[in-house]
Amino acid sequence: MDLNYKKYYSAFKWLIIILSCGFLAYKFYQFDNYAELKTVISFSNIHWLVLVLLLLPVNWLIETCKWRYLCAAFEKISFSTSLKSVLAGLTTGFLSPNRIGEIIGRPLFLKAENRLAAAMMTVINGFSQTITIVACGIPSAVFFFFYFFADNQPEYRQYTLFCAFFMIVFLLIYIALPKIARWFNNRPLKIIAETSVKKLLVLLIYSVLRYAVFCLQFYFILFLCGVSLSPFEAMLAITLNYLFITITPSFSVSEAVIRVSYAVYFIGFFSGNVVGIACAGLLLWIINFVLPMLAGMVFLAKSKI
Repeated sequence: MDLNYKKYYSAFKWLIIILSCGFLAYKFYQFDNYAELKTVISFSNIHWLVLVLLLLPVNWLIETCKWRYLCAAFEKISFSTSLKSVLAGLTTGFLSPNRIGEIIGRPLFLKAENRLAAAMMTVINGFSQTITIVACGIPSAVFFFFYFFADNQPEYRQYTLFCAFFMIVFLLIYIALPKIARWFNNRPLKIIAETSVKKLLVLLIYSVLRYAVFCLQFYFILFLCGVSLSPFEAMLAITLNYLFITITPSFSVSEAVIRVSYAVYFIGFFSGNVVGIACAGLLLWIINFVLPMLAGMVFLAKSKI
C-alpha cells in the first residue's frame, strides 16, 4: 500500500508540474506584444525594476512568516519548510479556479497527521487576504464611482450603503469563524474552532503588510513602463484593480489576461498609455507569480512525501 501511495504521489506531482509548465509556455506563446514591451521600458527607468525585484522577497517573506504563524498551533515548522509549503501551494493552485488548489500543495510539507489542519488553515489564510483586499478596495470603489459617475447620485448613495454593509458583514463573519466552526462540531473544522480572535487579527496584520507591498510593487512597475500617476490616483486605481481581480472567478492560467484587462480599464481613467499599463500588469504577474511558482515546481519535484 505504501509503495502504491508513493507511485500515486509521484504521478500526481509530475502531472501538476508538466501541466503547469505547458500552460505557462502556451500563455507566453500566445502573447504577441513583446515588441511593445521593449519600447515602453527604457534603461533610464531600470531603477524601478530593481525596487520591484527587491520587494519580491519581502512579499513572500511576509507570506512565509504568516503561514508559519498559522501552522504553529499544530506543528512547529522551520522557515525553509514554510517557504517550500507556500511556493508548492502556488504550483498546485496554478491549475485551479481562484487558486483553491493551494489547499493541496501547502499541507504536503507537513506531517501526515497535520495535513487536514493545514488545509483548513489554508482556507483561513486566503480568507484573511481576501478581506484585506475587499476592505481596502470598497472605499476606493465608492469614491471612484462618485468621482467619475457623479450624475447618478441616488445610485451612488445606494451603492455606498450596500458596500459599507457588505464590508461590515464580511469582517464580522471572519471574526466569528471560530464560533461558526464550533456550531458544526465537525472534526475537520476543529482547528478553526480552536483559533482565537487574537490570532485572526494578527493574521489580518500580516495580510495588510503583504497587500501594501504588492500595491507598492505595482506603483513602481507602472513608472518602469512609462505610466505616471500621482500617489492618490495610483492608490485608487491599484486597490480597485486588486478588488475586481479578487472577486472575479478565474483560473490562474487565465489570471494574467484578467489582471491586464482590469489594469487597462481602471488605470486608463488616469493615463492614456494603454500599452504601458498592459505591460506593467503582465510584468508584475510574471515577477510576483510566475517566478515564485517556478521555484515551487523545483521544491515540489524534489519532495519525497
